[in-house]
Amino acid sequence: MPPCSSKQNLRQSRAFTLIELMVVVTILGILIGLILPAVQAAREAARRIQCSNSLKQLGLATHSYNDRWGCLPIGNPLFSYPDMGNRDGQSIFVSMLSDFEQTNIFNSINFSQNIATLSNTTTLQYGISVLWCPSDSGIERIERIPYVVGDLAPNRTVVRYTSYAGCAGTWCNHPLSYNKLAVSRIPALTANANGAFFLRGRVDFAQFTDGLSNTFLIGERAHSGLDTETARDWHWWFSSYCTDTLFHTLYPINPLRKLRTPHSSPSFPNAYCDAASSVHPGGANFGFADGSVRFLKDRIDTWPFDPSDGQPLGVVGQYNLPYRLSPKVRLGVYQALSTRAGGEVASDLGL
Repeated sequence: MPPCSSKQNLRQSRAFTLIELMVVVTILGILIGLILPAVQAAREAARRIQCSNSLKQLGLATHSYNDRWGCLPIGNPLFSYPDMGNRDGQSIFVSMLSDFEQTNIFNSINFSQNIATLSNTTTLQYGISVLWCPSDSGIERIERIPYVVGDLAPNRTVVRYTSYAGCAGTWCNHPLSYNKLAVSRIPALTANANGAFFLRGRVDFAQFTDGLSNTFLIGERAHSGLDTETARDWHWWFSSYCTDTLFHTLYPINPLRKLRTPHSSPSFPNAYCDAASSVHPGGANFGFADGSVRFLKDRIDTWPFDPSDGQPLGVVGQYNLPYRLSPKVRLGVYQALSTRAGGEVASDLGL
């Protein structure tokens, strides 16, 4: 039997030295550094697939609505309500609730009243997960609005949000006010519309002469990319106002990654809250009119724009007046995909 000193020496020889421990910790740190990005990428890939599935479901709901009613829902049904006069009506998502398994919410709505009124306050508070991109952080939140909405006093309107919007085309038109003169100009604005959903107008899929596989139906918007006040005021899921539930391609895809302007304006819609965008790296998901969903990259061909604010170069007009293109301006592939009858074909788009 060896002496105690030999046992003590044996124990000491089996212990880790400080240098060995540091080497092990360093190796573990390197391994974690290598594995963590892969884990994060795998999680984002899963979220992107879930986002794609939501767009697929919304596209199928649009087809279901079209089969039942012979047309797509009105993008912005600006009605004259007995108690409020002319006001924007319900969003395309409200109109299609029964088509994506939300019949209980649809049945709770009083359609004789404006969607943003006391009789429909319960509807405004519903959160619908199919309208939320899982990468769009905070999209599930509830906000209380500090100003008058419809016939609701300040802090009485409680709203929920959406990561998705219907395609209005290359621009979205809306009268400057709700008075009779402004409303009388709506037919000219409607005639200027070239997307799937627009002001006081409706189309069916037979009018998508560019081909269903070449036309946007619904796209993403990165609500979490907006500053706090802007995020509070826009992308309400129930509202048909263009900036809430319609997007257009006047501005480039993902302007938050392309423009020099630091943030959006809460008082007036602009590139950040109007354009299609996403939190997914490198691009955004779009649902097409044929029911397919495709991921389009940020570098997709687009018409030239001012990098300070995203305004297109050579496009004349504003949202309350018809737009027109200067003679030398051509639609980029991105803009062409947003029109239902622009005359382009697949070979022109390079898809």
